Amino acid sequence: MPSLEELVQDLYHGRKEIDVPKSSITEPITNWKISKYNIPHKGSKGAMRLGKLHAHDMGDHYSVHLDKVDPDTSPFGHLAVDAPFLFFIFTGFVTIWQMLEQSVAEESGYSRVSRLSLGFRILSGLFLVILGIILTINPNFLALGTFLLLSLAAIGFGAFTLMEGLFKGQDGVDKVKVALGAVLIIVGAVGLAFHLMIALVLVLFLAFWNLFTGIYMLRHRKDGSSPFKGHISIIMGLTSLALGILLLYHPWFAIEIIFSLVGVLIAFFGVIRIIGAFTIDR
Repeated sequence: MPSLEELVQDLYHGRKEIDVPKSSITEPITNWKISKYNIPHKGSKGAMRLGKLHAHDMGDHYSVHLDKVDPDTSPFGHLAVDAPFLFFIFTGFVTIWQMLEQSVAEESGYSRVSRLSLGFRILSGLFLVILGIILTINPNFLALGTFLLLSLAAIGFGAFTLMEGLFKGQDGVDKVKVALGAVLIIVGAVGLAFHLMIALVLVLFLAFWNLFTGIYMLRHRKDGSSPFKGHISIIMGLTSLALGILLLYHPWFAIEIIFSLVGVLIAFFGVIRIIGAFTIDR
């Protein structure tokens, strides 16, 4: 009677990822715990982990890989080694592009929504597109108002999400969206009140994240424990080091670069919401 962890032992011998059909698992999955924070994985309905083992629920099967650092043992080590900042940004671009393709291709399977809910989806999408464009093309405005703007964005999008949850339509109130909207509003309000302190903490966090990641990639570029191999590991390692140093010596210039990329991501996400609104089966 094999368990999920018994079916993925090849991960400890060099395999990068294993797909395990749910029908092949005969023992109950009781010792795994929900993984709430994950690098986006196309098609994933959720994730769980057991130590370094990380499984994405893909519907009829689990897609399992082995992290290099257990987040319960070393959260920052896991973030730096298994989710490098530059890789996280790149994965965000890829995943959002895949979501965009899926929104265009899949015009069915959505629940019916009210016109009011549809309007909130379109308005929030336009809000995100405009915000993303501003963040991307106006670095001077970004340097002066990044954290204030992001705080306002959190409040604005939180309000849209809250209202969308309250006016879901035929299915009643969406408690998850209501809760998420309320949390975003609170986070935005805290950001407005303590934006300078939050800015300093964020810059230092990003700097040490990139410095640690860069050093790790360069030291482990040949032993297989780096997220990348060979020349790619060297390039990513040096780039991470450069970004980390830039964040310490010229923080606002580095923040402009980073949030310009974030602006593009935000705009893409806004486009997805708008396209999703028009592809809903009404």
